[in-house]
Amino acid sequence: MKNLITCCICMLAMLFPGKAHLTNSPSTESTPQENILHNQELPVTILEFRGKLVFGQHVRLNWAVRDEIDVDYYEVQKIVQGIWTPLDRIPATGQDEYNYKDFNIAPRNVYRLKVVDLDESFEYSDLVRIKSRRFNAPLTVFPNPFTESFKIINENQDYSFQLFDRMGNILMEGGSDQSELEQSSSQLEKGVYFLQVIDKKTQIRKTIKIKKTDR
Repeated sequence: MKNLITCCICMLAMLFPGKAHLTNSPSTESTPQENILHNQELPVTILEFRGKLVFGQHVRLNWAVRDEIDVDYYEVQKIVQGIWTPLDRIPATGQDEYNYKDFNIAPRNVYRLKVVDLDESFEYSDLVRIKSRRFNAPLTVFPNPFTESFKIINENQDYSFQLFDRMGNILMEGGSDQSELEQSSSQLEKGVYFLQVIDKKTQIRKTIKIKKTDR
C-alpha cells in the first residue's frame, strides 16, 4: 500500500509540475506596470527655482531647466490657507528659462512647481519662500465677484490703487482719502484681475484677487 501511495504522488508531480510546491506566503514580485511607475523619472532637470518681491507689488518666480524632453507643462502652486493651490499652468515650450508673476501676495508666500510629463507622471521642485508686508487695517473689496462696479473698503484713508490684468498690465488706477470708494468697471471684460492698494503714509501695499462676471 505504501508503495502504491508513493507511486501516485510521483505521477501527480509529473502531470502538474507547477503544483508540486505550494506556499501560503504572498508574492512580493511587482508587475511590469508597477516597475515602470516606480522607476520612471521625469526627463527634465530644474537647474534653479527662485523668487523675488518686485517693488512690493508682486512676486516674480523664475526657473531654469535643462534636458526638457516630453514635458507637458509646469504648474505653479502656492500655499493658500494651509493647502497647496494651483495658480497657473505654464506650457513647456523648450525654453531654458520660464517665469510667472503672482500679484495676490500675502505676508508669507510659499511656492513650488509641479512638473508634469506628457504621460501625466510628475515631480515637485524645491520650495521658494517670499516674505512681504501688508496693511494692518482691514481692506476688502465688495462685491467679489462683481458685475458693474466694485467698492474698495479700507480703514487706512489716503491711499492709491492700481488694477492689473493677469499679464501685469495696469488697466485702472486712482486714489482716495475716503474709507470707501466705488469704482465703475463697465470697460472691463469678465475675468480675473488683481487690485493693489498702496497706503500713501506707510507705502505698505496689499493685493486682492477679484473677478468680474456677466451676472
